[in-house]
Amino acid sequence: MISSLANAENDGAPIGAEEMFAMCLIIYLAGNTTTSSLVSNGLYLLAQHPDQQARLAATPEAVPNAVEELLRYESPVQWTSRLTTVDVEMYGQVVPGGSRVMMLLAAAHRDPRVFDDPNTFDVFRRPRRHLGFGDGVHRCVGAPLARLEGRVALEVIFERVPHFRLAGEPERLHISTERGLASLPLAV
Repeated sequence: MISSLANAENDGAPIGAEEMFAMCLIIYLAGNTTTSSLVSNGLYLLAQHPDQQARLAATPEAVPNAVEELLRYESPVQWTSRLTTVDVEMYGQVVPGGSRVMMLLAAAHRDPRVFDDPNTFDVFRRPRRHLGFGDGVHRCVGAPLARLEGRVALEVIFERVPHFRLAGEPERLHISTERGLASLPLAV
């Protein structure tokens, strides 16, 4: 795959080194670590909210919806950046074209104008407007696979271990690009 990218062209010109690096990083992160962070963040939240855990264990058909709430409430990707192509005015401020801007997806997921009671974790919420996979032309192409992996992981875990609790403090990953856990001690 990387060899194909190395030989790829965009409008007849080779892909630049910076764009190539960004694509390789996205393939690595999106294909591996973000999905495991989705599952570990989810288990951590469910261990912290035993009422939600019990409701989900009793209602396995709600797992796909729970995955969406996990993506909203504790998304593995908390921010993204873009380069403006033209001047943009937002809330009375002008962002000049050519500026690098950072969007805090985690903040957007807690916006009360979009989500009712946004600071409450609710596996039965219908959060279909979250930005856990981005939006527009930059929307994650692996979103369907990530949703499937998250759903299957939670279904199998609940089938085998319907009740679990924290057995210690988890250790967070120490990387800026992802919110996830390096370890999650659980007891069954």
